[in-house]
Amino acid sequence: MELKFLGKKKETNDVWTFSFELPQNFTWDPGQFNIYSLKHENEDVRGRQRFFTISSAPFENIINITTRISENGSTFKKALMELELGDKINAKGPDGDFIFEGTGKKYLFIAGGIGITPFRSILSELNHGDLNADIILLYSNSSDNIAFKEEFDSYKNPNLKIEYVVGKRIDENLIKTVDDFKERIIYISGPEQMVKEINNILLGLGIKKENMRKDYFPGYD
Repeated sequence: MELKFLGKKKETNDVWTFSFELPQNFTWDPGQFNIYSLKHENEDVRGRQRFFTISSAPFENIINITTRISENGSTFKKALMELELGDKINAKGPDGDFIFEGTGKKYLFIAGGIGITPFRSILSELNHGDLNADIILLYSNSSDNIAFKEEFDSYKNPNLKIEYVVGKRIDENLIKTVDDFKERIIYISGPEQMVKEINNILLGLGIKKENMRKDYFPGYD
């Protein structure tokens, strides 16, 4: 399918959201991703295709990509930054099973950096529907330029608790501060190495594999 570019928004000093028109009859579950193809000159070794979570929520009727843009970033992301209003890119999807399983369960969300994007989609959709799910979010970021913080802090769900972890990793001690973490379904999203580390910590703490959901980002460039 073709997606029409509608514009971009700077979320932090190095995080941008790119918005595309919602194609007719396209639906997705919060937390899913698309595979995007953008033809451009001087493609790097990773080529013209990338996987990005849909960071928007379905009620917004728009497809958003939120990603980190660095000075030495990939040619794909440079091409994203150069899109002009009305330009089109190709996409396939949606895909992925990193989706919310209903308000009848308790959840622990663990996000690292731009790994917040599936949680943004999930939490925004829940907030829009006034669904007061029992969720604790541990959100780690390298600096205090935190994407979506203002939005998250505006949510009214009394059962949503967010801890922003700045300048350090989420470790075993931090996870243990969640008194009932063993009773929660645990979602982990972030860089591949971070997801592996958290997975191993949780296994060591006695969490069963079937109580974990994982979504990793293979590269930030």
